[in-house]
Amino acid sequence: MIAAPIFKFVETITDIVIPLLVANMIDIGVSQHDIGYILTFGGIVLGLNVLGISSAIICARLAAKAQSGISYEIRKGMYAHINTFSHAELDKFGTATLNNRITHDVSRIDATIGTFLRTIMRTPFLVIGSAIMAMIIDIKLSLLFLLIAPLILLAVFII
Repeated sequence: MIAAPIFKFVETITDIVIPLLVANMIDIGVSQHDIGYILTFGGIVLGLNVLGISSAIICARLAAKAQSGISYEIRKGMYAHINTFSHAELDKFGTATLNNRITHDVSRIDATIGTFLRTIMRTPFLVIGSAIMAMIIDIKLSLLFLLIAPLILLAVFII
């Protein structure tokens, strides 16, 4: 749960930095026909892509491990609790309802944890990183982005 967002952060940073490096490679290397500059920045971009992909894979693996571990613990606790029920309580809740709680409801929690770690964690990193990049590129343009960014974060929070 802790390490997955760190790798998601690394992945997001590489996604934000690569376009700036490619723009510099084109603006300086291509315009000046500097093959060494193009190869150097091309290698850096390639390395960052490998780092980003590796981070995404590690994040997905850690998220899957976290969500399956949490689901296992919830199911184990629910099973132990259900085993303490009397026959009257088992009849009151019903086998189908209890089975649904252990399987489908926990699966929804499992999917929510995975979505949070893989997708939703990316948004704040992307918004903050994009704001920083916008400031680096053009401070006036970044003011427009900074006005819109809270609305984006609000929409993601609501979703």
